[in-house]
Amino acid sequence: MESFRKEQILNKAREHVSSVSEMADLEHVKTTEQLRDLVTGKHEYDEIVRARLSGMLKNRADELYHLAPSPFVARCDVSFDEKNESLYFGKFSFPKENIYSWITPAARLRFEEIGDVSYTVPSGKKRKGKLNRKDQFMISQGKINFMASESTEHERTLIHQEHLTNRKTGFVLPEIVAQMEKAQDQVIRANPEGSFLISGPAGSGKTT
Repeated sequence: MESFRKEQILNKAREHVSSVSEMADLEHVKTTEQLRDLVTGKHEYDEIVRARLSGMLKNRADELYHLAPSPFVARCDVSFDEKNESLYFGKFSFPKENIYSWITPAARLRFEEIGDVSYTVPSGKKRKGKLNRKDQFMISQGKINFMASESTEHERTLIHQEHLTNRKTGFVLPEIVAQMEKAQDQVIRANPEGSFLISGPAGSGKTT
């Protein structure tokens, strides 16, 4: 892929990350204000309802706080019934920006090959489509440190990679999610009932 094409893809991705981060910050402020109003008693609720709403708002505010600097780890462009959708997957959901949690059934699309794909929705119905493009990201503090892309028009290509000078002492969850492989994803989604054996050589990702 030509260098100018890579730069074009990267710039568009950077613009999108910036926009999403800004929207998440605004939503965080709004949610925090709602929580403050609830705590100060501006709305008349009984104690049980107030406690539940307070817990929900606290959790959502925390999710948005962590989502803003690292909004997603993957983008999947999929055609469903001739309708094109760009789906993004990250640690937390932000439906306003088409970002969905990595634990949703659709998130398995990020491990599929370009072409015909399908996944099963919670109701048990299988949704079929065509995966036209797939991007992988590592985003930290609102900055793209790594991006790779593949589509019907180009094979998997490294778009951008930062040169890291400091060795990290451990992974944070968005990085673990970004580096997961299909086999690990299948293990995580397996039926939790009963015994389950995970085997593999050293360094194969069992702990992750």
